[in-house]
Amino acid sequence: MLNLSSLRADTPGVQQVIHFNNAGASLMPQPVIDAITDHIALEAEIGGYEAADVRKDAIRGFYTSTAQLLNTSADNLAAMSSATDAYAQALSAIPFERGMLS
Repeated sequence: MLNLSSLRADTPGVQQVIHFNNAGASLMPQPVIDAITDHIALEAEIGGYEAADVRKDAIRGFYTSTAQLLNTSADNLAAMSSATDAYAQALSAIPFERGMLS
């Protein structure tokens, strides 16, 4: 069972700092650090597109798991690199026309 102590133990940064800037980027837990490090190593060995292809089932699993968590379909989700990127892409998808708000 997850509890605060186990989460803190799995997040190396909490040993050095008290971090309240979670809106920008929170401290990463060890599984995230490991996944990023492993993927960068894989990209260095075989290339970025090839690494994405190797990890396609894990990427698909992210969408499936997140959809279950949110009680929706994976087709309704989009993962972005940041909130700013998500906002810009969503806003860019709106076909604004002169006078449409009047």
